[in-house]
Amino acid sequence: MKLSVNPLKPFFLITVFFGLLGCFLTIYNFNRPPSGLVAGTQTEWQTVIGLVIPHHNIPEPLVRKHLARIAIHQQPEEIIILSPNHFCPECPAIATNPNVTKTALALSKSFPGIYTDSELIENEHGIQYPARLLKEYFPNTQITPLIYSAQTDLGLMKKVAARLNNLLSKNILFVASVDFSHETSAKIGLANNQETVSAIVNRENKKLLSFDNEHLDSPAAMIQLTWLVQNRKADQWQTWESAHSALLTNQPQLAGTSYIIGAWVK
Repeated sequence: MKLSVNPLKPFFLITVFFGLLGCFLTIYNFNRPPSGLVAGTQTEWQTVIGLVIPHHNIPEPLVRKHLARIAIHQQPEEIIILSPNHFCPECPAIATNPNVTKTALALSKSFPGIYTDSELIENEHGIQYPARLLKEYFPNTQITPLIYSAQTDLGLMKKVAARLNNLLSKNILFVASVDFSHETSAKIGLANNQETVSAIVNRENKKLLSFDNEHLDSPAAMIQLTWLVQNRKADQWQTWESAHSALLTNQPQLAGTSYIIGAWVK
């Protein structure tokens, strides 16, 4: 008796083999730790020294995505949050709470231009909102808050940058809590994002200081960040997200806020 062979069987086995191989590769790539991300392209991880994130809840999923990426590779000893002073924008100085960390206490003692106001810090959403997220991803990290008014003296900021460079360990993360274009359409907001990022990357401080809320809410905090990372030799900027609340909420006609999430790395 002659046995017949199904001519489709080899093709079936090949199909099953490649199907299983595809599943394996998918699982492997899903569980592999992510590398850096620049304009949508995966790269090797570079240490983040300065981070820019918003203090609005609308882009929170984007913020969480990138904090999770950083936390895989880095767990800093201390984070310095730089925020606008929303409640006293006319104040001429930097404010902190000396009771939270040794760094905040040392700064308040070093410079008369830094005033202490624990209540102001506790009510400042530019500090408290990102601090809540940062504590989730960096639970053992101390957080030092600094808030900057529109009138903050640049000379004082340079001295603060130098003092922090001497005070802090190598394992540090500076975070600028900054929202960008306010009350603009998505088209204008995203265009202003490009202009602001260009000024940041090229360290055009005079141009940054000329910007109002149509570009960003704290030029002072952003300038302070550039000086801090410069002292740490972090001279490469990466834009991870450029977004607008109109697009994130699917309300294309909304006059809202734009956001940048990005980092100075080395």
